[in-house]
Amino acid sequence: KAIHQDGALPQARIGSRVDPPVKKKKKKNGSNNADEQSSTKNGAVGEIEKLKGDILENGKSPMAIVSGLFTMADDISKHKGRKVVAVTTEEEGSIHGSFGKMGKVKVSFENGVSAEVGSRVKM
Repeated sequence: KAIHQDGALPQARIGSRVDPPVKKKKKKNGSNNADEQSSTKNGAVGEIEKLKGDILENGKSPMAIVSGLFTMADDISKHKGRKVVAVTTEEEGSIHGSFGKMGKVKVSFENGVSAEVGSRVKM
């Protein structure tokens, strides 16, 4: 048994069409260096997210994961070895490399870091 239907569609109703909202495209300025320079200035401030590694004899952690110093777009490999200072304890470390894809970095402290998680760090 076959279904008998005519292939005609109903007439269009005027004013009933719903268009999806139009998304505005962001303008590309071509100079992303301004954003990169602003996030990697000497005054960049980040925050200790985690303390990593085995505790040293002095009770301090040798490595910290720091977020907020860089953006996702920054090339962190260019900043390896750069000095970083924990604001509260004035302990000095250096950038060891990137950690993940969200602009976090591993910072190694030669003598360890006693700053708490959530403490500020500056370049």
